[in-house]
Amino acid sequence: MAPSQTVAGLRPPTEPVPEAPSHSVPALETTATPPTPSLSSDDIEALTRRGDSLLRTGDIIAARSAFERAARAGGAAAATGVGKTFDPLYLAAAGVRGIQGDPFEAAAWYRRGSAAGDREAEARLQALRMKFPE
Repeated sequence: MAPSQTVAGLRPPTEPVPEAPSHSVPALETTATPPTPSLSSDDIEALTRRGDSLLRTGDIIAARSAFERAARAGGAAAATGVGKTFDPLYLAAAGVRGIQGDPFEAAAWYRRGSAAGDREAEARLQALRMKFPE
């Protein structure tokens, strides 16, 4: 590669790029998590079953959505379900392609499920920790 060229044969611009104005922009007021309308225990259970069904068919994104809604309303098994949708060990075992796992996000959801009393969450968290130490 010639010294005046860069990757893909492009030359750097001959004129400097102007810098952005130095004034600061005030931070936006945001909330960490929008409030979740309360769901009945029957609704939480139905959403969790729906998430399980979607997970079995390989629709990870739709399953995650159902699980998250139930988990935010207090569903322990649903929190574990969200964790599975991020868990690279679970995704590999299920033969999922096209979705990259995030072991740290999975661990956060498994901790939430475990704290709410789901036994499967603790077992999955331990397996994840063995493969991906924090």
